[in-house]
Amino acid sequence: MVANKSQSDTTAIWSATRARLIAMVTAWGDSSDYRFNQRTQGKPPEVLTVHASGGAVTTFTWTALLSAGRYDVERGLVSALIQGSFGSCQNGRDPDRADTTFVEPALPPIGAAFIFLFRGVDDGCGGKGSWGNRSDGVERGDGLLPC
Repeated sequence: MVANKSQSDTTAIWSATRARLIAMVTAWGDSSDYRFNQRTQGKPPEVLTVHASGGAVTTFTWTALLSAGRYDVERGLVSALIQGSFGSCQNGRDPDRADTTFVEPALPPIGAAFIFLFRGVDDGCGGKGSWGNRSDGVERGDGLLPC
């Protein structure tokens, strides 16, 4: 540190401390990782718009959520809904969890139907988003959902 005769000792100490703090923040990396610097972080909202297309192989697409870095997918049988089960996590079958597409090649058993749930995940401060609401308006919890 170079002395500046026009500065008081307190000002010189503050300048040196400030320089060290700036160096520390710079060493931590990209400050956009921190919630207070990025409006797009936080708990992702519910995935509202999902489109299904295809025939024997169904492709699901949905609108990207600004605060989601990746997505969870659940698949279950409609007949299991009465027991509170939404099936099992399908993340292991999704080759790119950061995109807004999921391909389902399987067909449900004869006389049955699949149910799918999608949610966004913010790996930073926001955590896992919402699976949506139950028919009574209460948000679905993670209790029976293994993702």
